[in-house]
Amino acid sequence: MTCTAAGGNRSTEGMTVAICGGGNASHVMVGDLGCRGYKINLFTPTRAAQWKENLPKEGMKLNYVTKDRVEYATPNIISANAAEAIPGAKYIFIPLPVFAHRQVLLDIVPHCDDDACIVAMPATCFDWSAIQVMRELGKKVNIAGISPLPYICRIIDYAKETNLYGMKGQVGIATLPGGIAGRVAPQVAEILGLKVKTYPSFLPITLTPTNPIMHTGRLMGMFGPNWRDNKYDRMIKFYDETDELSNTWLHRLDDENQLIAKAAEEAIGGSVGSIGGTDGNVMHINNYLKWTYGEDISKWDTCKDCFQ
Repeated sequence: MTCTAAGGNRSTEGMTVAICGGGNASHVMVGDLGCRGYKINLFTPTRAAQWKENLPKEGMKLNYVTKDRVEYATPNIISANAAEAIPGAKYIFIPLPVFAHRQVLLDIVPHCDDDACIVAMPATCFDWSAIQVMRELGKKVNIAGISPLPYICRIIDYAKETNLYGMKGQVGIATLPGGIAGRVAPQVAEILGLKVKTYPSFLPITLTPTNPIMHTGRLMGMFGPNWRDNKYDRMIKFYDETDELSNTWLHRLDDENQLIAKAAEEAIGGSVGSIGGTDGNVMHINNYLKWTYGEDISKWDTCKDCFQ
């Protein structure tokens, strides 16, 4: 099932949404969701004071770079205390690196409403972390995971100005329990303002051919087994300068990822669903990049083509 952001009347209109963290994606979400009418509760354990000190009276400035558009937004709540920021939020987004998931979950789960849903993006192995934390705390909360992170963005001036350079054309989503996907996916599509494809489990999320493959393959091409001898005297354009050796490693890793997906589907039927092709739940990396970036990629025969 693929859900498209709704226009006109929205089922999520005026909803309170919590955002966890103070990085690039959190800044964009404060601006983009805030200017579209959502009440934003910002939970940032280490940088709440900096937000409050830096935030202009007119709100944080969000530049939609490719659309020549500017919006301003101010969070409803800014707090380092989850007990202040989390209650009342229907959706709680964690747009943070995977290593930060566990601690944030420990902070927020005790304060989630019974009907709340925690959404991680990206969400590699997020279900494992969430299940473990909820067992430790003795509380269950609905969860969802998105891959990839939708935003291409950068903070210009902390809590004052952020650039949104673009958004992925579509993303994948999985939920736990799986039965809530029919309700959660359309609402998340509305909140984020993009297409959302529903997956049968978190396995396609974890096996999405993104950074674990892209960064590893590219670095192997740059340095390889002789990494001690490979030295650079300038800043490398990580993606633009992808070479044939990197491309080879990227596709070798991607081939292994496809084998893992097929083995998982054989062992647990229906856990992954369709594999490969141009619209599978776990696609080859070049097809996946075309699927999520859409018209921004004009040639996608190889991963190198997509990057360049």
